[in-house]
Amino acid sequence: MTLAHELYHSKDADNGSWSNARDQVSGIYYDEIEACREANRMVLENNPDAVTRTQYAGKMLPSDAIRPVPLKHQEW
Repeated sequence: MTLAHELYHSKDADNGSWSNARDQVSGIYYDEIEACREANRMVLENNPDAVTRTQYAGKMLPSDAIRPVPLKHQEW
């Protein structure tokens, strides 16, 4: 899961889309929330019953980052 998280940051760096914006509720950087969401999505795609990451830096992640809908289950 850690590798997926860091690769998501690598994508942001390559695209020049790194941001310093923070979630107003948790104070977590949006980039960190997105990286956690995508890592959790990957885990759930492989095992729908998997335990996902719920916190970043001791702060609760938004619920849609904890249990994101796996891409293969989203409507296209």
